[in-house]
Formats: sequence, structure tokens, C-alpha cells
Amino acid sequence: MCPLGYYLNTSPSPDECHVCSALDSNCLDCNSTTCLICLTGYYVDSSNICQLCNLNISDCLACSSALVCTQCLNGYYLVNDTCTSCASIAGCQSCSNSSVCTLCASGFYNNGGVCVVCSQGCVICTDSSCAICDSMSYMANGSCLSC
Repeated sequence: MCPLGYYLNTSPSPDECHVCSALDSNCLDCNSTTCLICLTGYYVDSSNICQLCNLNISDCLACSSALVCTQCLNGYYLVNDTCTSCASIAGCQSCSNSSVCTLCASGFYNNGGVCVVCSQGCVICTDSSCAICDSMSYMANGSCLSC
């Protein structure tokens, strides 16, 4: 038995493990003649060659074919096998759909999937408390006050 990324070559004897990337540089798992699974960001085409996902689908990280995306790049979410930007959600860097943000940009905090702007002078905050003030402010009891 060979580890992932290798296949067992039974002839000539003795049995040896050979690396899949010898068949295709983007192959993750294979048998002696065919790539079965490609690295993330690639898919196995009808000729058993690993093809880059986002050549055909913009902003796609992982796909199952030339036209079917299964995972989008950060800042995008999946809708009907294609990737849609999270930019429509104010202050959002990463989202799971058109209305739920999973990671807010600097200057915002996440409140149940909605990005809420930090208080004035605050760069990084959690709920109503500021963690880091901008260069024109100073910290006082969890709030930023102007210099």
C-alpha cells in the first residue's frame, strides 16, 4: 500500500511506490496510468488531465468540472455553481451567502452575520469595545478619544 500521492507499481518486482506527479504535476492521487484526484484548484478532465478551475470559472478555488465550482475564493460565495462577490454586504471580507457575513473588514465587527462599523477612531473592535485605536486617537476605557 502506498501513501496518498503515490501508486503501487507491481512490475517489475519488487513492488515499488511511484509518485503521481510523474503522470501530472497537479495530480494528488492516481493509479499506474490515470490521475484520479487533482490538487485543490484543479479538476480531472475527460482526458484524465488536471485542469485549473478558475480558467473557466472566475473566483473559484475548487471545482468538480470545467463549469461546476464547489468552493469559492475568500470574499465570494457559491450560487448555482458560480462565485458571487461579498462586496454587496457593507464591511464584509468573507460571506456564506448574500446576507450572512463570516468575516468583517478592519473597522467593523461581526454581529450575527452583519458587519457593524466600529466607533469613531477605532480600527479593530469587538461589539461595543475598541481593541485598537487609529493614529489620531488614544484608548480610554475601551473607547477611542481624539488627540
